[in-house]
Amino acid sequence: MLRLLGVSVLLTFLSSGAMAQEGDVRRITLTKAKPVRDGKVWKLQVAGECPNVPSGIKVRFELTWRSNVVGTYHVITSGPKFADEFELKKASRVIGDKIFIRTSVHPKEQKKSALKKLEATPAFFPPKQHPWTDHHIEQAFVLGDASEVAALKKEMQDFFKGHIEALFAIDLKVSDASNRAKEAEEFVKDGQLDRAAWRSFFDSELVEPVKATQKDLEKLFTDLKFAAHRSSVADLLEIANCVARRALKKQEGVYEKYGEKLKRDERKPEGLVTDTRSRRVPRLSYLESQRERIHQALGIVMEKKPEPGTPGDPGAKKPGAKKGRDGKGRSAREGDSR
Repeated sequence: MLRLLGVSVLLTFLSSGAMAQEGDVRRITLTKAKPVRDGKVWKLQVAGECPNVPSGIKVRFELTWRSNVVGTYHVITSGPKFADEFELKKASRVIGDKIFIRTSVHPKEQKKSALKKLEATPAFFPPKQHPWTDHHIEQAFVLGDASEVAALKKEMQDFFKGHIEALFAIDLKVSDASNRAKEAEEFVKDGQLDRAAWRSFFDSELVEPVKATQKDLEKLFTDLKFAAHRSSVADLLEIANCVARRALKKQEGVYEKYGEKLKRDERKPEGLVTDTRSRRVPRLSYLESQRERIHQALGIVMEKKPEPGTPGDPGAKKPGAKKGRDGKGRSAREGDSR
């Protein structure tokens, strides 16, 4: 029953003229859509036939990529054939992926004389079905050669890898600092927490850099260059938010150690986002899982860790090695990762 209903809806949609296909009335037929490079500028040469379209009609050309409109141009018909050239601006940021073309005739974009011509040809321009659109899937094109595609891939990999490493470094720095404070090795004066010293460290090493990263990442959701990697941008932002939330929890532990109370701006620094997908304070393993997701999506090959106890293993026991800060042979980072 559901399948029959689905087929009925599909047939209704197709018969409405919402999508041009084989057997449908086709107003514009593209015979050429060739991207060419003119110095540093990309241009698109188009040509086609429009015998069913009166002269003087403004036809809109839209270039689309992943549901984004990356270029809008217009051609005014002057006969059964047309040819034109468009300079690609926004679309030039799309390298190595298919860009599609659709043409449409919009009544609101026409002059009165052109509208009368459209009204006189209802077989090709049904009044209730505007804008009259044709999709030219067969004329999809790709910008960039193999070297440009490879360069863009490396640029994206380096961007994400660099930001991940920076955020993990901040997380480690705050973790180590909180342990030193609790053990009175730093940020302590006369047995009491030196709030000014801690606050200076926390603001400069955590709050400000993470806030800046969060703001920069938010902008990438509307940056066409990162449109193909929006899910990875979301995962990277999640890591940043987790680092912020974990740091505030560690700061809370330091203050509790010395019987200090957090001020409002210390409990929730202005502009610092701590919303995470996890309800509880994320563990280090969760951050690592987000990093793994990004690496898989971007094709980043992670360095293989040496087997436990083998040469190169940072956790392997070394002759004369002292126990870790927790007195059990574990580093602060290892204890934090559970």
